[in-house]
Parts: sequence; structure tokens; C-alpha cells
Amino acid sequence: MKGITYLVRQDDTYSFTVTKWDGGIVPIREYRVKLGEDMKLRCNCPSGTYRGYCKHKDIVMHWLKEGRVEGREFDEP
Repeated sequence: MKGITYLVRQDDTYSFTVTKWDGGIVPIREYRVKLGEDMKLRCNCPSGTYRGYCKHKDIVMHWLKEGRVEGREFDEP
């Protein structure tokens, strides 16, 4: 889907909100990504909860590795 953008916000040391936007005023969806005690990221999206692979965890990992500032937007590949 073209025009989808993800906004990452760090809520606290171990949790993040990934907001999905399509260019409108209201976001499409928000997902919570948390870093567990085992140092693994977990997401509350259906894929992250039931299927294993989750692009929201990938977005947060990229954001952390790149040292991004809070509120950085990512366009969907």
C-alpha cells in the first residue's frame, strides 16, 4: 500500500509505540513494541502475537540501531 508511514515514539526505556499513518489526520493503527527481560522485542500486532514475524519490531530495531531521534518517521518499503 503506497503512502503508508510509520512513526516511532519511545514511551519509556523498554517500550515503544509504532503508529501507522496513511496521510490522513487520524492514524490507522497503533502498535506497542516492548523489550522484554530476555532482550527480545515483542509486539501486540496479530503477526507479532500469533505468527512470529513482525515488521513493527523491525522498524523499532532499525530506529534503535540508527540512533534515531524520537518521533522519526519511516516510509513503508
